Amino acid sequence: MSLQFEADFDDYILTSITAIRRNDANFSNDVDYTSLDILQETGHSEIDTITQEVRLTSAGISAFEWMIGAYIYKEDLETGDTIFYSNDMRNYIDVLMAAGGAPGLLAGVEAVYGHVPGTFFSNQSSVNSEFIQENKAYSLFANVDYHISESLTATFGVSFTKDEKELKIRQLNSDVLSGIDLDNDLTVFNAPLPLIPSLAPAIPTLKSLQFLPPMLSLPNAVENHKTHDNKTTWSLRLAYEWDENINVFASAATGFKASSWNLSRNSTPFTSNKNAIESVGIGMANQRYGGRYASPEEAKVYELGLKTRYKKGSFNLTLFDQTIEGFQSSIFIGTGYVLANAGKQSTKGLEFDSAYNATENWSFTLAGTFLDPVYDSFQGATGLKGPIDLSGEKPAGIHERSITAGITYHYELENGIYGYVRTDYVNESEVNLVENVPESLTRDVSTINASAGLYFHNGVNLQVWVRNLNNDEYYLYAFPPPIQVGSFKAHPNQPRTYGATISYEF
Repeated sequence: MSLQFEADFDDYILTSITAIRRNDANFSNDVDYTSLDILQETGHSEIDTITQEVRLTSAGISAFEWMIGAYIYKEDLETGDTIFYSNDMRNYIDVLMAAGGAPGLLAGVEAVYGHVPGTFFSNQSSVNSEFIQENKAYSLFANVDYHISESLTATFGVSFTKDEKELKIRQLNSDVLSGIDLDNDLTVFNAPLPLIPSLAPAIPTLKSLQFLPPMLSLPNAVENHKTHDNKTTWSLRLAYEWDENINVFASAATGFKASSWNLSRNSTPFTSNKNAIESVGIGMANQRYGGRYASPEEAKVYELGLKTRYKKGSFNLTLFDQTIEGFQSSIFIGTGYVLANAGKQSTKGLEFDSAYNATENWSFTLAGTFLDPVYDSFQGATGLKGPIDLSGEKPAGIHERSITAGITYHYELENGIYGYVRTDYVNESEVNLVENVPESLTRDVSTINASAGLYFHNGVNLQVWVRNLNNDEYYLYAFPPPIQVGSFKAHPNQPRTYGATISYEF
């Protein structure tokens, strides 16, 4: 729900926009992505968001035009999921062990620890992870247009943003094997497990099966479960109206993105907290370290552009150079996400869009983006076999070339019915899907869409459409699934899809 209020005064206009949004979701997934009944997941999320914006804008036309305002944002988020070990889980693991030359390994370890056979990976095991995040933020902003002359306008904007987040995390983990410290457990025969000759060679194999180790809760005695970020950003723009058809501009601006917390099963303490966690004895068995959140990122972009409008069409062109310090990277690793900050990521490029109305019936559009993205520095990124250095490499998932072209034929029937037939073509150059899957998993797009419609004078509109007319096939995303080393899962795009849409305007 949203409510907008406006009041006109002699010298300014007051605008208030209040919005409330509620989003509830529940889901159930087969997360092993095989025909076996191995892993099932159920989850939920509830998001309540309230925003309030107030603006004062100068009224009338003058050499000096201004706008000041404030924006308040409050969001309460509760999300979580439960991974259930299903009926085929134990048999699947036993088969893997036998194929790897370690038949009966799980039963042997269960006996050493005094567990009944079938305790590890039983269908009674589950991992429930719950997250609560409270996010409060506000921004104070101002924007000024100064018409230096009839043709030249300077624009300056400034904004101060403050963002606060508070997290609560808990986990109930009944995976018995993942709760055993295979390196340091002194409860077995009063000696470290690796010293037991019959089981020592199996330690690496067993540790590889501890894919859902217990997660340390927040808040705790060591970690800070809050982030406080603030930043002042600005923008500057000069626009020159060459004539009634051509406008050129140059701009520079900065941007800011607050800390992003990891709300997944892979939320782990920062390595810098390891000594403190161990000293107070709150670490979980097989305690992992990596990071709870990605720190803020700061962007700077320069643009040089051209905008034109003519009777039969238009053409716009922008050249830009963008750099992001502390770029926030998020990679899915099958059991959760890894968040990290790149030292610097930059992109140079150009984008254009054009339209040409050849006749009253025929119109053509063409738009494109050409990019040269690179990680200037990114050590410790998540790669195919672990942490890697991506400095100097091109980021995955960013197409260097994207082109969209369209043709539309408009017509009018004798009884006052208007119609059209349209087709468009989308082409995106080949790109690696993500950094932690093989380079053979790529995406390149070459898709044709088509539609036709009728507009009736009584307000009824009818459209028939076909998306992906040529049945173009490509992957949207890919990731390594849990407990399937060497395998990778990829989501395909939608195949040829057709349908009809009817609407009524009144």
